[in-house]
Amino acid sequence: MKFKRLKAPFGWLGGKSQLANDIVKLMPEHKMYVEVFGGGLNVLYAKEKIRLEVVNDINGELINLHRHIRKSPKSLSFYLKQFLISRELFYDMKFKRFKPRNDIERAAVYYYLISQSFGCKCDNFAMSTKSFRKPNDIYKSFHKWSNRLKHTTIENMSFEKLIKTYDKEGAFFYCDPPYYKTEKYYKNIGEFGEREHRLLADVLRGSKGKWLVSYNDCEFIRELYRGFNILESKEIEYLLGKNVHGKRKVVRVIVIINENKVFIDTDSVLSANCSIEHNPSTGDRELMLRIIHKYGGFTLLEVSNKEEGNQIVESISNEKNKTSIAIEKKQYELFKDGCEYALNLLPKVE
Repeated sequence: MKFKRLKAPFGWLGGKSQLANDIVKLMPEHKMYVEVFGGGLNVLYAKEKIRLEVVNDINGELINLHRHIRKSPKSLSFYLKQFLISRELFYDMKFKRFKPRNDIERAAVYYYLISQSFGCKCDNFAMSTKSFRKPNDIYKSFHKWSNRLKHTTIENMSFEKLIKTYDKEGAFFYCDPPYYKTEKYYKNIGEFGEREHRLLADVLRGSKGKWLVSYNDCEFIRELYRGFNILESKEIEYLLGKNVHGKRKVVRVIVIINENKVFIDTDSVLSANCSIEHNPSTGDRELMLRIIHKYGGFTLLEVSNKEEGNQIVESISNEKNKTSIAIEKKQYELFKDGCEYALNLLPKVE
């Protein structure tokens, strides 16, 4: 049966609906999928289900909504059908004058606030008299999302605790943290600033599992993850103001991944005297980068590639040495970026 991607049942600030497919394509093989900053779960809904999946968010109201989409889809729809779409009800819910009677109704209230607010931020009622914007339809069946979340573990904890709890070989962590210097726009996330961005990088750097992080492109984040693959992605427009006339910001998103690290380990770099005989295939991208690093100072360095079936065979050579590596086509762009990174580290040849 062909996999069909689901679109998340509600929007979310900083959600990855526009990038979800690209992110899924970059994921390495894994036995357990862990989404650290779940938000609207756009990436989870865009990927094929596997046996072990964990989603998490520090926002307790959001997690309560996800849990009831999974286990109480009919009841959630029932409560939503009782709500009229009105400015008065929206602000009664926002300022807690409307008191939910149970956790399912509490989830319905949060869904209502998300779906009827500008930018899905639960701040201002999203029907403007100037723009003639129609209110969003809230009457929805949640069964297909409930089925997708079946057997998925839903957590409500800090990113540090979550990663340490589930970290092991075979785990893959997808992280979409609050963007640097835009943290004030996120709701119910507690304190999140420069310290937390540094802590996330430190925790990931020491993890056993593989990971991928999506961030806004800025010098601070690039420096924080220096040495890992940093891939530029498309520009995304976000609504940051409080109403339809609010400020829209175009953000260039970068993706950082620790699959195929480009660290050059000087302790295990090949000796300059080491000959590479018979053009062996290293099968190891890190080793090839070390070779580039070591031999790049020679007077001649050639890099060539050719297609062989579903692989690209990349070769490097100088006057005395040559080596090659076969790479799957889908990984080739990552490899190329890594080679360019390594070559930029080399001393200039006079």
